[in-house]
Amino acid sequence: MKRRTLLTGAGALALAQGLSACGGQTEEVPRIRLLQDSLPSLLLRQFRSEPGVPRNLVIDDAAQLADLFQQLQQWQQAPAAPRQSGLGRWFGGNGIPPRADLITLGDYWLTAAIQQELIQPLPTTDLAGWESVPAPWQQIAQRNPDGLVDSEGAFWGAPYRWGSLMMVYRQRPFQDLGWQPQQWSDLWRPELQGHIALPDHPRLVLGLALKHLTDQFTVEDLDQVTDLSTTLEDLHQQVRVYTSDAYLQPLAIDQLWLAVGWSTDILPALARYRQLAAVAPTEGTVLTTDLWVRPAANEVNGADGDAIAALSPLMQQWIEFYWQLPVATALSSSTAAAAPQFAGMPERDLPNALQGELPQLLPPDLIDRSEFLAPLEAAVEADYLDRWRNLRT
Repeated sequence: MKRRTLLTGAGALALAQGLSACGGQTEEVPRIRLLQDSLPSLLLRQFRSEPGVPRNLVIDDAAQLADLFQQLQQWQQAPAAPRQSGLGRWFGGNGIPPRADLITLGDYWLTAAIQQELIQPLPTTDLAGWESVPAPWQQIAQRNPDGLVDSEGAFWGAPYRWGSLMMVYRQRPFQDLGWQPQQWSDLWRPELQGHIALPDHPRLVLGLALKHLTDQFTVEDLDQVTDLSTTLEDLHQQVRVYTSDAYLQPLAIDQLWLAVGWSTDILPALARYRQLAAVAPTEGTVLTTDLWVRPAANEVNGADGDAIAALSPLMQQWIEFYWQLPVATALSSSTAAAAPQFAGMPERDLPNALQGELPQLLPPDLIDRSEFLAPLEAAVEADYLDRWRNLRT
């Protein structure tokens, strides 16, 4: 697992001095584990300077959301160990990093995390700024114990940034063709056969076919969708490779002409690969959000009955910090993602720093035509997987 630790201060010398000073004493060390590059280092330093933030706060990261989900599983399976000072604050005795107080998770992973009892609900009514999170972002975090979206359920995460599904393409082939990709329906154009990459993800690939046929990315009863099998097979014939993360370099060296992927991966690459361009199709796209979630306590869900345990003051301060307007503005202007409170906001109402061409901030009408991939009932999920396997084999 690729991993780096985010430190501020004098670096290795300060770390060594800190380890020496704390000796063999054991103390509780607050810890946050996040997705690599999801927050600007400037904001991490700013939080550390906030009143009440202890110097021993550990902030580390992981390269992929899958790594963070695996971390939650490891913490559940591993025997509990105190989060202590000294070397123990960085390395667990079993090679597993000590349990964090908060960890990043993507909305798509919430269902499995809830079903496996890897996380516990958050007391969102206690959080200043929760009211600034738009309704769709709140709703995707509100789940029942089966992990399904439920307006009566608890809130299992606090969204702090979001992105969307996009098409990224090499410009030269399309200059020769005399057109540029604009719509999801362009994926079926015969001149693209064997030249595109799609995510290695059943919900997204079937979702593209469903959007093409029904104007929705999710349909509960696939049997009611006319021509779905034919449309999927036609799309499959266009694909050179299915990959969720290894498409940018092949695009850059002309092994691919077009790929579908997440804006948080694509937008930073446009500065490196000037021969590439990207578009969020105007008929609507898939939204995704990263959230702060609270790992389950040693006891299942860490609460009595239906009660939701309070957050520590420090963890509450951390969540609220990223909803503050200046902080959310800095996050949105300096990364490839955007803070949730700006989703769907007319440009005239945005902070000055966010006005102008910021592709991570989709226009309000496009947001209205877009959707999150809400979790499916088990039988419906199985139908999607069966169709995906049949397509691939």
